[in-house]
Amino acid sequence: MHEAHSTIDGRLYTAEEFERQPQAVKLAHRRSRFTCPVCQQPASFRSRSRDGRAACFTARHTPGCEAASAVWAETPAPGVQTVPEVDNTGAVIVLDWDGIPSGAPVPGPT
Repeated sequence: MHEAHSTIDGRLYTAEEFERQPQAVKLAHRRSRFTCPVCQQPASFRSRSRDGRAACFTARHTPGCEAASAVWAETPAPGVQTVPEVDNTGAVIVLDWDGIPSGAPVPGPT
């Protein structure tokens, strides 16, 4: 979910906007201090992850909520750039063992 209402200050935040807020604001909004703008169910904020997933809001929507539809889920968030798919060429990498046992100290410069 890209947007959520704050139950603390009444604002409608986008995930990107809320991620840029000061730490004090983020701490005040912990533990589901948001609601879905469509079905009003409790929501929470999920920060950007290390694997590159964008920040977002999550909620347990009521059945039929537009915010939970596949159309919204497939709409990219602002600022997200689509990258081209990488084709697997079928190349094989062959490792050539150098005879140094794993865990051995790394030799210094020669």
